[in-house]
Amino acid sequence: MNKDAFYKELIHRYRAGSATEEELEAFYHLVQSGEIDHYLSEIMEDHFCGGRPKSRLSLNFGYAAAIVICFVSGLVFFYYQNHHHNRAIIQPPEEITAAKDQAILTLADGTKIKLDSTRSESENTDGFQVLSKLKAVIGYNKDATKEGEALVYHEIAIPNGGKYKVILSDGTKVWLNAGSKLKFPVRFSKARREVELDGEAYFEVESKISKRENQPFTVHTRYQDIQVLGTSFNIKAYQDEPSETSTLVTGRVNVINKRTRQILQLNPGKELTLSKAAAVTSVSDADIEEVLAWKHGDFVFNETPIYEIMKQLARWYDVEVDFGSVANNIYSGYIPRDANLKQVLDMMERTGELKFDMNNRKIYVKTKMPM
Repeated sequence: MNKDAFYKELIHRYRAGSATEEELEAFYHLVQSGEIDHYLSEIMEDHFCGGRPKSRLSLNFGYAAAIVICFVSGLVFFYYQNHHHNRAIIQPPEEITAAKDQAILTLADGTKIKLDSTRSESENTDGFQVLSKLKAVIGYNKDATKEGEALVYHEIAIPNGGKYKVILSDGTKVWLNAGSKLKFPVRFSKARREVELDGEAYFEVESKISKRENQPFTVHTRYQDIQVLGTSFNIKAYQDEPSETSTLVTGRVNVINKRTRQILQLNPGKELTLSKAAAVTSVSDADIEEVLAWKHGDFVFNETPIYEIMKQLARWYDVEVDFGSVANNIYSGYIPRDANLKQVLDMMERTGELKFDMNNRKIYVKTKMPM
């Protein structure tokens, strides 16, 4: 195996988590020496762009720079490409950490149960079980309600700075992002499957449910009803945002505008955005990598306004943001979600135009004064 092939295979094994102890040691040594900078940049660039024009990676803060961010052994490496190439290493300070596995489960009688890594794996008489405290999963018994039996509802709330996964009684898997709520029956009826969402969630809907094959599954948000069969899709429907967005990954869905009753069918790779103010919907090609980045443990931004970026960071790190008079510039790049907040802000400051000050859990965004 020649050197090029060896370096690429070593990086691939590191990213896949399959590297041996000896390979990890070799990888860290090569990173520290800078010998594989070119290969890291090339592979990460391919990963972010996915065949799209490389300009999508540019940092649009007044500089024609490109950034590739890579987490290696607890360090953050930055690569800038303008008319020079510098590398900086930032030691990770222990300040405001990334979101962790946590949720509040509210039972039908109003009892609230805290779900986090300290809760043991156990069965509850209300029909649910903490399946894995390490992987933050709660599951429900796979039984339908009997005819005439009233539905019993639970609600799981993910605070800012949290994330969690739910397996519903029909086998449908739901990943919930920070600042989200899901209301659902402990056991679905034989006639229909319906849940209510406030926030953002990714669904993998179970299509075959014993004798109830092809039973529709409906997600209700404040402004839309999303009807599906077996499919996977993402819904972003936070109440403090001006629009709701439904993105289809596989299968098919019908999206119903609650105010106009307009019904639109989505195909895979498409997303529907509903403007709350005008009740107007639009369908466009989806950037699946960016949409599902939160589920896979990343922030991916493709020409995203700084206000939207900071809103995502505020939910993930459970902080407040004050923009002052900062312009709503756009930014493109990738940041691992397990970075602590100080690391993330340092990365963004290196674009050259923004400065971030912290006071307790509040971020003040400022424009850098010219030197």
